[in-house]
Amino acid sequence: WLQPVCLARAGVFLGRPMSRFGLLAAIFASAHAAETLYPPGITSLVRRPPWSKPLTHDEVLALKEARSAVEAPDLGRRLSQDPVEQVHIGLHGPGEVVVTFMTQQRGESSAVQYGEEGSAAMQTAEGQVSTYTSLLCPTNHARMVEPGLGDPKVSDLDLAKVVNTSAILPRSSESYVYIPLAEPGLAWSKLDKGCVKYKNPNAYYQSPYIHTAVLRGLRPGARYTYRPIAGSRTFTFVMPPGAGTIPQTDKPLRVGVWADVGITNVSYAVMQHLKDLTPDVALLVGDLTYSDGWSSVWDTFGTMMEPLMSTVPHLTVVGNHEMAEGRAQ
Repeated sequence: WLQPVCLARAGVFLGRPMSRFGLLAAIFASAHAAETLYPPGITSLVRRPPWSKPLTHDEVLALKEARSAVEAPDLGRRLSQDPVEQVHIGLHGPGEVVVTFMTQQRGESSAVQYGEEGSAAMQTAEGQVSTYTSLLCPTNHARMVEPGLGDPKVSDLDLAKVVNTSAILPRSSESYVYIPLAEPGLAWSKLDKGCVKYKNPNAYYQSPYIHTAVLRGLRPGARYTYRPIAGSRTFTFVMPPGAGTIPQTDKPLRVGVWADVGITNVSYAVMQHLKDLTPDVALLVGDLTYSDGWSSVWDTFGTMMEPLMSTVPHLTVVGNHEMAEGRAQ
């Protein structure tokens, strides 16, 4: 029942997939086993800002560049100039992580250069590239947007800009649709089973070029730097400890668990707080973007979450909001 193209994009965030319920069961079992060694309690508090409408891609870039201007001024300047975007890493196998990033231009290298921090020896992982196209099926149905995450991500005006073909097609065309500027809400009545009609030239989202490369031979607990060769920015991450390598007298494995994220200002605040807690690994257990068939939301999400997901290895599973209703099912 999951739309294949949504799965293709959600799969970008997956290391070794398992069912959502299987992953949650494993988390709870591990937590119960650890409770006798590490009594539960509040480890930190976060003050959530009031919810807002979903942020636009430009608003997300402005947020990131403003923060980078304070934390790393040089990085802030390069962020808007870097052809590489939406960088993130996922656990892939013993001693491995998979790096994923996007580019808007065709022909950019998929290779990633990496090495242990402080070492002059660098390796290059060759990668592969793919793209996908999806039919736009905006879902603003109440059962798909509870709990409330701000205003609906697809406004009447945004949808009308897609559905209205009067500027590009003659009246004689079967796909001619006119939506008056004063009545953008009429666009919802022009959908075909919840989707923009497939004969509409505007009905399709084309993804950026999606690059993936597997970094191999990584030592547990070691810190690594990596850089997509097509880009100008360098990222760092710490490989999680190996199985059985943490003594009971030392700190426990720090696992960040989050879900139901979205692309609001609250989403951004939660991401930054989780990043500041420096988890060893993070589990994103479904409902990443709330794209619900409006596929460009994936790009906003990938850009917003890059500060955390490029530095902390993730495992991610697919939730119901990684699907589209209607004809696209």
